[in-house]
Amino acid sequence: MIHTSRLKKSDHYDYRRLGKIISQDPVHATFSNVAAQLGVSCLKLSKSVSILSQDNEFVIYRLNEPGINSIVSAKLCRDKKIASDIVRKAGLNAPESYSFSMSSKEYVNKIPPDFFPCVVKPHSSYGGKGISLDIDDYEKLVDAFERAALESETVIIERQLTGDDYRLYVVDGSVVAVSQRFEAHVVGDGRHTVLELVNEKNRNRRKNPRLRKLLIKVDDRAVDILKGQGFTLDVIPEKGKVVKLRDVRNVSSGGENLDVTDFVHPLFCDIAAKINSLFPGLYSSGIDLIAEDIKRSPEDQDWGFIEINVNGSIVHHNLGNYDSSRNVAKSAISGLFYPSYMNDKKSVVLDFKYDKAEQAEIEELLRKEAALREVAGEVDFSDGEFKVSLSGRKKAVDDITTTLQWFLKKDVELPFLNDGTKSLGGSRGFYSYRGTCVAQPISYGKRRSLFSRSGSLHQQLIVDAALARGLRVSRDSSRFIRVEGGEETVWFYNSMPEMTTYGDRYISNSKHLTKVFLSSLGVNVPQGEIFGKENVEDAWRFARKIGLPVVVKRSGGKGVTANIKDEDGFRSAWHHDVSNVVERHVDGGDYRLFVVNGRIVCAAKRVPAYVIGDGTSSIKELVREKNRKRRSNPYLGAKAFVITKKMEGSLKSQGLTPDTVLDEGREIQLASVANIAGGGESHDITEQVHPSWNDIVKNVQGAFSGCIHFGVDLLVKDISLPPKDQVWAISEVNTNPDIAMHHFPASGEPRDAAGVLIDHIMQRCLMPSVKRRKRVVFAKASGDVQGVGYRKYLAKIASRYNVSGGIVNLEDGSVYFEFRGHGNAIDYLLSCARIGTRRSNVDNVELLENSVGVNEFDISF
Repeated sequence: MIHTSRLKKSDHYDYRRLGKIISQDPVHATFSNVAAQLGVSCLKLSKSVSILSQDNEFVIYRLNEPGINSIVSAKLCRDKKIASDIVRKAGLNAPESYSFSMSSKEYVNKIPPDFFPCVVKPHSSYGGKGISLDIDDYEKLVDAFERAALESETVIIERQLTGDDYRLYVVDGSVVAVSQRFEAHVVGDGRHTVLELVNEKNRNRRKNPRLRKLLIKVDDRAVDILKGQGFTLDVIPEKGKVVKLRDVRNVSSGGENLDVTDFVHPLFCDIAAKINSLFPGLYSSGIDLIAEDIKRSPEDQDWGFIEINVNGSIVHHNLGNYDSSRNVAKSAISGLFYPSYMNDKKSVVLDFKYDKAEQAEIEELLRKEAALREVAGEVDFSDGEFKVSLSGRKKAVDDITTTLQWFLKKDVELPFLNDGTKSLGGSRGFYSYRGTCVAQPISYGKRRSLFSRSGSLHQQLIVDAALARGLRVSRDSSRFIRVEGGEETVWFYNSMPEMTTYGDRYISNSKHLTKVFLSSLGVNVPQGEIFGKENVEDAWRFARKIGLPVVVKRSGGKGVTANIKDEDGFRSAWHHDVSNVVERHVDGGDYRLFVVNGRIVCAAKRVPAYVIGDGTSSIKELVREKNRKRRSNPYLGAKAFVITKKMEGSLKSQGLTPDTVLDEGREIQLASVANIAGGGESHDITEQVHPSWNDIVKNVQGAFSGCIHFGVDLLVKDISLPPKDQVWAISEVNTNPDIAMHHFPASGEPRDAAGVLIDHIMQRCLMPSVKRRKRVVFAKASGDVQGVGYRKYLAKIASRYNVSGGIVNLEDGSVYFEFRGHGNAIDYLLSCARIGTRRSNVDNVELLENSVGVNEFDISF
């Protein structure tokens, strides 16, 4: 059946009327122009981030990727192998593929001869980087593998499909634009050389605001491809001869798009919409298909899925070549907000102070913003001040005012943030948890030693909590798991469920944007500012202005130095590879609040690395002893306590060295930041938290309403007192918080944080019909599974989930195992067996009807 509703054609878009203005920043400029026409606000928060808002709802866009998309689906789509497997399991055409890591590249030559021709591409990349087509022998395969490995540690070898390349852009379940994609090429005219034709084509591309910087490159790769066709740059191709310069069809590699929306067969639209729906929480995506002819039914031809792009370029459609532009931006914005076509007018006169050196930038900013938003205005400069007159649509005028304040670093309140704020998408549609949200103590006993000291510990706890509740769990890779119960399925990436949005994750990763959002909601944050990596002098002047001590940290990611009291310490803490955030230091303890559904469920106090003297041991020996004790803790033991050069400097300032013997009872702090990786510890203080801190957390939820759980880093002297009675600040929000911190504290009660999260997400799945039946399975794993830690890996997981049985190596190189336990736990173990360890390479796990009758197991459990 043909569902024509799956095709909702975007309007055509005339970008040429905006001239060079749109070419300066094509993505944000396109959104600004289209949003203004729809009565939707569009503000630029950083180089790559725009935010669309209407009333009290907002959506963040990072380049072309909407923040409403699920972070889990964004990760799934970037994993080309898993994405292809998901599509194939749904019964849709996706080419067969192999996946190899660099450590197993010797197996590449075991690809069967009938697999040629094939495509070799990085496991995760964009813009066609590292992709090679038409690989038809083993020599080319090895070369292509090395090229792809430069972009990703894992390489995919995929059976090549024949046909044309199409991008179908899906918005809110419907295809809104379709384009045919061509590799970089020239067409001979019988008069000009290949190089002259390339130069002429690049001159035309420079006229397009999106293509002006995406020119056809004449490099070694282009020369090699020309050579394969019997051409050089100096050859004059005959008239009408198509000469390729790339073997991938990406616009970023010099390719071209031709709009074919008017000709697409409706069944292809159904296929694209279904593929989009296979990935939970996707609002929009670009689906790449290979087909013989997009105008014909897919039932009458060979076709196949290539990949799905969550950051598929909207502006490639809006700013298309060949006069084939489609207003995909309008379709995307209209699907998020109710377009307001009322022409509410507003006129304002604004006065600002400015630095004369900024006059040219201010003039350019106003000229560009006014043209994009179709606002009339004038600006008059005088000594140290300027006056701006603006007149046009109300929201457009307000956007220009906010943008100007942002540029001048004035205090800006984001107008869409208030007590009623919510980001679109989020966790809507999921059950609202109304029960108690306090994480109960949990006892591990001897099972504590079965948890591995690794970065996957948080995911292990999610699995443990789900299986303990009778839910089904399956793994699709080392980082993706699916939790199932009843008719519900929830994907996790690390400890983030699919309801966590990409936008919330991006904001939390940017310490600067986190502060902007929280301060707009009235949440106390440390006074600070972001500086480019080269602006250390400006940053030091700012630090003195706000008053020492200060904190210096990376704008995103780890790397924090606190309590900096002098210039030497400031310059030593500066990161020269990324932008830096400089903040006023806030005295007090460092607390992590674990929040589920807007309520604190457990809390930990984090303390920096320290040692306490015993009168006989040196500081170095005390650290060694502390490491020995940390190893018994799965969370703390994952990070060894090492005396760094920075710690040695701290000791030196106190007249100490690592060989100094401390007096009994004397405590020495070795770091300024409570970082677990730097020897810090976490201590459970859940029962001490004053209830009124929940009111603060509710305000934080307004900035991260797409998250059902997150961690809040709070700086305060006494968490047992209400916030109104003391100075406090929230330094960070983490949308992928350390769950293990609460399960394995250095002191205090272990808290079942993962259990509360699973209870909240899966309540509708925790039904009486969920059975905990026991079963037994006999299985044999084949492939490279002996001598690679495969048996110990399975035995450890089996023991953790109360599964009994045994494992033994067989003479034929396979591994035989028997499992007895709860059905869901055994299903999960089988999925682990199929994935194996990093050193193993599992070809197949065969289920047997009966035991093979082994007399003795190598490993019993």
